[in-house]
Amino acid sequence: MFEEYYDSTWLAGAQKRLKEEIPELDQLLKAQYHKKKTITPELCQDQRDFFDSTAAYERYLLVVATKIAMLDIYDFKFGVDIAAAQSNIERTQANAEDIFKYLNRDIMKAYKGLDERLQLIARLNWLSILYRMVHDIAKIRGAVHDQKTLLFFRKLNLKENWDKAAGAYRAAENAAKEDVKQPSFDQWMTDFEKTVIEPEEALWKREEIRGAAIRRTKRAVQIVVLCAVSYVIISYAAGFGYVARMLHHLRPEVVTNTADIDGFGTFPPADIADYNASSIKDKGNPLYTDWNLMDGDTTTSWTEGEDDAGINRRMYFNIEKKATVNYIVIWNGDQSSEENFRAHNRLKQVTLKINDTRHMYTMTLADTMGPQYIRVEREDVDRLWIIIDSVYEGDNGEDETSVSEVEIY
Repeated sequence: MFEEYYDSTWLAGAQKRLKEEIPELDQLLKAQYHKKKTITPELCQDQRDFFDSTAAYERYLLVVATKIAMLDIYDFKFGVDIAAAQSNIERTQANAEDIFKYLNRDIMKAYKGLDERLQLIARLNWLSILYRMVHDIAKIRGAVHDQKTLLFFRKLNLKENWDKAAGAYRAAENAAKEDVKQPSFDQWMTDFEKTVIEPEEALWKREEIRGAAIRRTKRAVQIVVLCAVSYVIISYAAGFGYVARMLHHLRPEVVTNTADIDGFGTFPPADIADYNASSIKDKGNPLYTDWNLMDGDTTTSWTEGEDDAGINRRMYFNIEKKATVNYIVIWNGDQSSEENFRAHNRLKQVTLKINDTRHMYTMTLADTMGPQYIRVEREDVDRLWIIIDSVYEGDNGEDETSVSEVEIY
């Protein structure tokens, strides 16, 4: 591949034309580039008489320098060839950097003894090889759509390198004397820009824009998916929103409107295997027993028997078989009368524990008579605890907390 790219350069054509004009060219070249790392006009001064013009002599100097450059071409050639390979993993940003490193380190040093204008001619010739390389890469199926290849092309930054060298050359050529100008190179460069550079830049630019649009779309899709997944996770974990409702994982909470409980009034009571409270006032006295919690009579109540209003005391409910619990009804305080309701403490903040310590929910009950509803909507429930965190203080000063009834559906 490299040889084909080089044969298309102006330098390769200049060498062929010189050989036609000067039969002794091969001997002259061999004498000059053998064991040398660079070339200067002084080293070739004794060959000046072979050329009928300064322009031809300068072409000869470029050809000699190129022969010297070819002695140290391996790394650059290897980088170009592997980048242009049909199925290749080496079209990377690192390889793009290496190609320019080899160009500057190994090749351009051969031209350092020549004036700037000739060095720029040489550089533009070598850059044209890289354009031929990307032209071949673009013909590989799918290459221009490959993100890694696009980054490789962007890293080469050929257009900027070419424009910089071409601009400097044209300025130097305009300032040069007529007898050293290289009109054939000017024409070659103009033709190359129109037939190779402009189409290639348009193609790769179009693919960069297309690739950027695809990447933006992918990022947008990823963000949407991430947001959706995050919403699902947060909704489920926090127990609020559409996902939690659809998956029956809404956070248990006190609701004032039974319409907020799906299917309210249609569920049968849960089968309770047993229930108890962790503290009872005057055990054995039926007025205060925990049996009253689920006796179906809101005029009876359980009353705890601690000196601290029963803080951290619990009501425990064991369900016969794992079942779905949709909601809980609590008749807070002693609801046998308004007077008794105000006399005893009432539950204020409670923690509902479902099955285990991973499912504990804190909520606040209202200080009102009548039923209050805790929406649960949980499947596979076999145990429930209602834990007292704080209370509304009663008027009798005895610091006794009561609950009239608990219903589980």
